[in-house]
Amino acid sequence: MEQLGDAVHETLSNSNTMADVLDDIKLAGYSVSLSVDATFSEPSGATEPLEMQEDIATPVPQMSGGGLSLTDTDESFLRALRIAV
Repeated sequence: MEQLGDAVHETLSNSNTMADVLDDIKLAGYSVSLSVDATFSEPSGATEPLEMQEDIATPVPQMSGGGLSLTDTDESFLRALRIAV
């Protein structure tokens, strides 16, 4: 997972096209939030199902003041993408 996060971060960071598009959107007055959704399936020929983390689909509770409460998995994923938490 960390390698995937690093690859996505590097690709987006080095893309002049992406930077130009994001700048145009911001200049138009919009804020931008990008997210990546990765879906993994069992390798062909697997005899046992992959274990799933139970808290992935758990809704994130809102804190008073509009902030978010992050799980350890959330923080770990964001750090893998080099997003400060």
